[in-house]
Amino acid sequence: ARVILEEELKRKPSPYLLFLLAECYQKEGRIAEYEKINLAGCPPFYEQIKQGLWYLYQGSYTLAYSSFEKVKPESAYSLVGMGLARKAEGKLSEAKRLYLSAKGKEPACHLSYLHLFFLYSMKGDEPNALEILAEGITKTNSPQLLYEFSGLLLRENDLKPATGVLLELTRIEPDNILIKERIAFLLLSKGVSMEEVPDKLSSNKTEQLYLGAVAALFSQFHTTALRKFSELKEKDSDLYRARLKMLWLYKEFSLKK
Repeated sequence: ARVILEEELKRKPSPYLLFLLAECYQKEGRIAEYEKINLAGCPPFYEQIKQGLWYLYQGSYTLAYSSFEKVKPESAYSLVGMGLARKAEGKLSEAKRLYLSAKGKEPACHLSYLHLFFLYSMKGDEPNALEILAEGITKTNSPQLLYEFSGLLLRENDLKPATGVLLELTRIEPDNILIKERIAFLLLSKGVSMEEVPDKLSSNKTEQLYLGAVAALFSQFHTTALRKFSELKEKDSDLYRARLKMLWLYKEFSLKK
């Protein structure tokens, strides 16, 4: 995913790609390398956004806020970045104000809706979380907002509307493994057996192994899940989501290799 995003950044620069790349580098444990991304050909303010995200994921929230604040002209992306820094500092009211400012400045930028949704969800404010998702989907048609909406529906066990949303996501991004993972949860909720799930979602053997591990984890078969994730790590060490799930299993259940 990281390599694809970096190629896309060269081909068609977008500040949003900087946010995605920062998350990828952080999840891979390589955030120190994020600062070295080549922004040749990108507008000058991209460097400030990149710097702000680098500081943010390093835990230097004051420096992150300062970097985003220096972005000229001010944009939804810089305001969201400032909001992320404030949220990381525990200043939730200030983060909300900045996200709302971002939404007002650029209503078509989905990041402001996304992070307002995360903020409301963190505070247990489900009505506002649902409302901001609905508004964002209407105004941006963002697959990422649809993805979060599907998760909300699944948590509420609203399987019929969740099915509709996930089918739409599959139409938009048929090869997205995160969407397939969510569909795996839906199938299990509908009574499909854990063993059947992988074949229904992919013909790729590596993906099948991953989805089988995910299905085992969702079904509370933790030892089976760990074994499958371990097999997957041997086949494809770049599937970092599998590694993260393995770490969670080790920590949660103190299982030993």
